[in-house]
Amino acid sequence: MEKSEFEINLHFEKGGFFLLTFEIDGKIETDCDRCTETFWFPIADSHPLIVKFDDNIIPGTDPADEMGDVVYIPRGQTHLNVAKYLYEFVILSIPIKKVHSDDEEGNPGCEISYEANFEEDIKDKEEIDPRWEALKNIKKN
Repeated sequence: MEKSEFEINLHFEKGGFFLLTFEIDGKIETDCDRCTETFWFPIADSHPLIVKFDDNIIPGTDPADEMGDVVYIPRGQTHLNVAKYLYEFVILSIPIKKVHSDDEEGNPGCEISYEANFEEDIKDKEEIDPRWEALKNIKKN
């Protein structure tokens, strides 16, 4: 993921706890798993993060007590660095299989013509090396 462009919207809801919702919209430059061509793959996802208060955590320490999408922070803490959560959510938004999207007719969006490559392979097999041709004559005598 060397090249990427993202727009992140962070929604904050306050109640007895904080609900942070990361809305990720963007694209990454990656290789197609089907045709290996480099292309821009679109990413759109949403991830919630619940922030709860815990009186047993020492103020000024990193919120190490995390359980899934729930983070516990000391009651007096006024700041939370969300950079690592943002990075994790972007990485989790990228699917394992990245391929060109299909066109309107349902055909793969890859530029490769598989039939043309297959026909070339058949032609290559039909052409026999002249050195082998001479050996075939020996066998017939």
